[in-house]
Order: sequence, then C-alpha cells, then structure tokens
Amino acid sequence: MPLDVTYWTAEIDALLTMLDPYWPYMAAAISIGLAVTVTVHVAQNKQDARAAAAWTGLVWLVPVLGALLYYILGVNRIRRRARQLTGGLIDSNDGWRVAAEPEPDLKHLKILSRLVGRLTHLPLTDGNRITLLDAPGA
Repeated sequence: MPLDVTYWTAEIDALLTMLDPYWPYMAAAISIGLAVTVTVHVAQNKQDARAAAAWTGLVWLVPVLGALLYYILGVNRIRRRARQLTGGLIDSNDGWRVAAEPEPDLKHLKILSRLVGRLTHLPLTDGNRITLLDAPGA
C-alpha cells in the first residue's frame, strides 16, 4: 500500500461516491437506534414520569442531538457511583423517613402519613395553620 496522499484521497472519494445514495438510510438507522436505546434507558432509570416523558420526547424530536444531551445531562452518574460504593444499599433506604417518624394519634391521619411519606419521602408534620381570606382580602 502506497503512502501517497493522492492515492488515499482517491480511495476515500471512491468510497464516498459508492455510499452517496445510502447515507440517508444509514443516518436514519443510526438516529432510530440511538432513540430506541435512550428510550429504553429512560424507561428503566427515570423515576419521575415527567422527566422520562421530556427526555423521550427530546430524543425522538431532535434525533442525534437529543441523545447526546441525554448522555451529558440526563444520566445520573452520582447515584450510580453511590450504588457502586455502597453495593446497592442507597436504594434500600427509600422508606426510612416514614419508619422513623412517629405516627399521628388519629387513625385517618396514619393512612395519610404513610401515603405522604411514600410519595414525597417527607414526614407529615403538625402545627400547620390555614387562614381563610375573603375575596377582597385574598
């Protein structure tokens, strides 16, 4: 194989000429493959449905750039690294606040306390106050 630049330029030009009619199909296959891969990753790893829908929409509507943005901004590397360091124990403490908080005395508030704890991972607190205002005062 010669090391002549003109030889390699001619070879590359011949290859590009041969692939010229097929590049739109190759680009479409690559973008669909990226979109499917990212969509599967989003479905498996995103817990917030709004974030999952937003990333999926971005990836399908802006094909290659959307996948690149998801790789840069959407993948939570901190949580993954914490899983590696703790051996997966970081995911097992999702309900620790609910178990650590004292349950309210009233029965109907116990159910509400558990529900709020499971959804928000925050305790149901007491001492909140609501002041009703008339229409002009509001």
